[in-house]
Amino acid sequence: MCESPMSSTSKQTPPKTGHARFARHSSRRKTPDTAKLPHLITQVQASFDVPQDSLVRLTGFSRRSIAGWKAGRPSSEPAIRRFEELHRLQESLARVMKPAFIPQWLHTPNEAFDGLKPLEVIERGHIDRIWRMIFYLESGMPT
Repeated sequence: MCESPMSSTSKQTPPKTGHARFARHSSRRKTPDTAKLPHLITQVQASFDVPQDSLVRLTGFSRRSIAGWKAGRPSSEPAIRRFEELHRLQESLARVMKPAFIPQWLHTPNEAFDGLKPLEVIERGHIDRIWRMIFYLESGMPT
């Protein structure tokens, strides 16, 4: 009599789930460079010329987290990415307006953003609207 594949005497191997493959590649992941974050936070805050309350609104991170990162505490990759994006945003804005005007622009209601202040647009998670505005201004395309 032939044993069925599900009989108790046959050996079954568990299905491969890919976890071993994941474990092999996880060691190759780039770890965040948390050492550069304190400088990046200071740079973003200075270039936008905003108090810490506005920096909290721009990033979505708590005041306590930002203060800790400025003091050198470990941070997360999303925090580094956010501050890098804000740094790139400031550099891009400086190409389409005078850098000294950027802080005032951030706090002024803007028709292009349905009367919202650019700071509010960023705070609501619609930073793509600002990137689109920069694209149109740099390209010379009419809106």
